[in-house]
Amino acid sequence: GQLHPVTADNAYAPHCVSVQRLADQANRFGAYASFMDENIWIGSPLRVHRRCHEPMFSLANRIAYDNKMVYGLRNRAPLADPLIDLASGWVDIRGAVERKQSVPEQIEFMTKVIVSLFQRDRALPELYVISPFKAIRQAMREQIMQVEWQYPAPKRDELKHWVKRSIGTVHTFQGKEEKTVFMILGADPEIAGGAQWASSKPNLINVALTRAQHCVYLVGDVELWGTLPYFKEACRGETNLPRWKRGDFAVIAQKVKSDKSGSKTPALE
Repeated sequence: GQLHPVTADNAYAPHCVSVQRLADQANRFGAYASFMDENIWIGSPLRVHRRCHEPMFSLANRIAYDNKMVYGLRNRAPLADPLIDLASGWVDIRGAVERKQSVPEQIEFMTKVIVSLFQRDRALPELYVISPFKAIRQAMREQIMQVEWQYPAPKRDELKHWVKRSIGTVHTFQGKEEKTVFMILGADPEIAGGAQWASSKPNLINVALTRAQHCVYLVGDVELWGTLPYFKEACRGETNLPRWKRGDFAVIAQKVKSDKSGSKTPALE
């Protein structure tokens, strides 16, 4: 049958339009913003952003909202006592892909961060590990579940729950938030098709950035990803993120420490 004139252009079709887009269209208060070469109406609840501190707010605002978002938090700086004593930044770790887009050096780095935080705090860390790719999600989950934990070790059921909750693809984290977010990028210059796909639209990096309340770390080859659309905004101008190496993360070079029973927890190499 024939579509009603109101839906003939798919403006309200469920398979073409998100709930957020419908809510925006119904809102009389907001602003127009350029998005994917289209001028779209953004309703006021989305325009006033209250989740992220800097630098996530300014990066997302520049990448996806044509600088039309309004900062809605009282303070722009993250709160004191962060999970990791290192500002948001780009962790430049490179390597050759071994399984689709997964780079072992990046998986190893992220695993060391998680294990070291557990050793330090005696609790699984409150962070998200996000990737554009299912292969990286799978590699990260497998690696964490295979860790030979030193005393004390997390309970198996607790670890399974944490892995399912905290490690995933960008799409599975929509609508969620956490204080600290790592985005594992993967890919290499020889197999760059995945990186080109992930950077073809602003959606993936925008969602990852705006999950982070206080700190975000992009983990990947800066020479590869830093030249691609949307991701390059994190490498230049006012939204340029500082560059980090794995050795800058003091938490993964922590010294041996004793617990109350006298048992020692070895430092990670």
